[in-house]
Amino acid sequence: MHQGGHGPDALTRSPQAPASYAVEGLSTRLREGPQLDPYGRSVTTLLRRRSWGKTLFEQELNIATHDGEMPVFVAHPDGDGSWPTVVMLMDGGGIREGLRQNARTLAARGYIVVLPNLFHRGASSGPIFDLTDMARITELNSSLKPEDVVGDVEACIRHAAPVSRGGVGLIGYCMGARLSITVSQALGDRIAAVVALHPGYLSTNRPTSPDRHLDNIKARLYVATPEHDEHLSKNAFERFKQALDAQPIAYEAEIIWGAHHGFGVPGRPSYHQGGSDHCWSKAFALFSEQLAPT
Repeated sequence: MHQGGHGPDALTRSPQAPASYAVEGLSTRLREGPQLDPYGRSVTTLLRRRSWGKTLFEQELNIATHDGEMPVFVAHPDGDGSWPTVVMLMDGGGIREGLRQNARTLAARGYIVVLPNLFHRGASSGPIFDLTDMARITELNSSLKPEDVVGDVEACIRHAAPVSRGGVGLIGYCMGARLSITVSQALGDRIAAVVALHPGYLSTNRPTSPDRHLDNIKARLYVATPEHDEHLSKNAFERFKQALDAQPIAYEAEIIWGAHHGFGVPGRPSYHQGGSDHCWSKAFALFSEQLAPT
């Protein structure tokens, strides 16, 4: 069909986790030796948390990609079971608490959410978490290659596979929103649903512009842009919708009035509670419909 946060509850460490752990960048390892999650995989932290009235299992670990190890944050409902997978693609600020909070919000609805640090290839040249320096953000953002991000998402899907059932979805913010379109084009029917919030540069004169590469998308899309966005003009947004109309893609695209770029990530100055809540309602409905096990 084509159409025009809240804080977490108290945190407790899982009984399986040791009393202390070291934080040593990408090579983080538990001081008391390798720790395994319930599926036999090594993790750097192993926690249980109450969020939205649900107990969640969460972990931070490194997973293998074709370019070395990539840090990821993973959250899903606690206990035995399996859930649809959603890969959350970060904005330029990198993994930080606001995105972890969003991952928990989605996990509490019954999903395994994998949040990868897409900047892992730049770890040797400086920080890749909690970024605020625009020069560093621009450096890392401009170094991302679409094919590498596709490989990173595939690594996330493989990691979640032992506890995954149903379809796979993507949710992205800013650059991650743009990349969610690119990844869904590359992976075709492996991606069932995409939520893209405050994406930038969806229609440009570059050969890699997302609006030029939509013919292999099989996912249903929800795209929301704020009223005020220096990274996506209203004309560019309209061109992107026209490109979608030229393909057999089910989508909904809308403007969040009164919001600014970055409205969907808690902790950003532009965070917009009403706009975020509205988009969560859209995301919950879309993922429930498209990712439910058959």
